[in-house]
Amino acid sequence: MKLETSETIAVVNINNKSYIVPMWLEVPVGTKLSDIEVIRPKKVDKNPILINEMVKGSKDNEYNVKIYKDGTATCECWGYKRHRKDCKHIKKLRLQI
Repeated sequence: MKLETSETIAVVNINNKSYIVPMWLEVPVGTKLSDIEVIRPKKVDKNPILINEMVKGSKDNEYNVKIYKDGTATCECWGYKRHRKDCKHIKKLRLQI
C-alpha cells in the first residue's frame, strides 16, 4: 500500500479493525507499518532567499544576513535574535541593493 503524507504514521487495532493514524484510514486487519510505503511530498519553498551574504559588523565580526523574496530578512547577530527587527547589518545590506 502506498500513502502520501508528511505526518508520522502508526497502525492501530481497535475492535477487530485496523487504522492508519492520525488520518484514521481503515486498512485490512493485520496490516503492519512495513506493509505501507510512505511517500513524502516534496517541500516547496514559498519564500525563497534572494540574497544570502556575510556582512561585517562594527567589531569585525561577520554575520550571515538573508533577504527573502517577500522582503523579510534575518541576521545571525544578537540584536536581531533579541528584537526580531531589522538590525544594522540587514539595513547595511539593503542599502547595497
